[in-house]
Amino acid sequence: MPVIAALAVHAHPILLIHAHTVAAVVTRHGARLAARQIAAWFAAVLARRPSVTVVTPTWKRRGLLTRRCIPSVQAQEYDGPVDHVIISDGPDENLAGVEGIKFLPEHIPEQNRGLTARRHGTTLATGELIAYIDDDNAWRPHHLDKVVGALVRAGSDFAYSRAMCHDSGVSWSIGQSPPGFGQIDTSLIVHRRELLEVATWEPSLGPADWDLVSRWVRMGASWGYAPDVTMDYYHPAEDVEHGHATR
Repeated sequence: MPVIAALAVHAHPILLIHAHTVAAVVTRHGARLAARQIAAWFAAVLARRPSVTVVTPTWKRRGLLTRRCIPSVQAQEYDGPVDHVIISDGPDENLAGVEGIKFLPEHIPEQNRGLTARRHGTTLATGELIAYIDDDNAWRPHHLDKVVGALVRAGSDFAYSRAMCHDSGVSWSIGQSPPGFGQIDTSLIVHRRELLEVATWEPSLGPADWDLVSRWVRMGASWGYAPDVTMDYYHPAEDVEHGHATR
């Protein structure tokens, strides 16, 4: 028999009342302790940052890849695990030695350039989330922190932010919620890996990114939105290695 209960059996009524008071205090203390432990557990779950695999397709653009794209991924302030999978859309000896690079066995020109390489990259992804950055774009340091944060807070299937577009000295921004045609770019998107089982990258007559996002939305996928400019998009892509436009 517990000590408090044994004392209470033969105790004076005043002592009995005191025993009940002590038991109630102990019970309340245990409840508060349990509540704190549960709160700490939830805080730890919310604080844990999901792992992210970044996928980049590339083709014959070592300069852009190594001087703009890769450094912007390495500069991310995100405090969760990040790995970068880079897929060359065919053999390219100039890319030998680039960390994380994989090569498709042959280059097949296609309307949605980089689509095959991007799809192959997603099959190699090990992260809970998949993010994308094309070889001619640059993320700002807070990109993953903002977009993953929007996805986690919303509990959504995918999330995206805003981009600043640059062309011939003129700049403008894109990105809105809900997602719309011309208002989203591949390099803005972060999604749960399993979302590709709902719909994946396919050849399309229009922009491949909007084609995929619109199919996700039609199939009931939810989205999160970070209203911050987190990516710089350059058009045409200036090849910093060979000094000519590549798009």
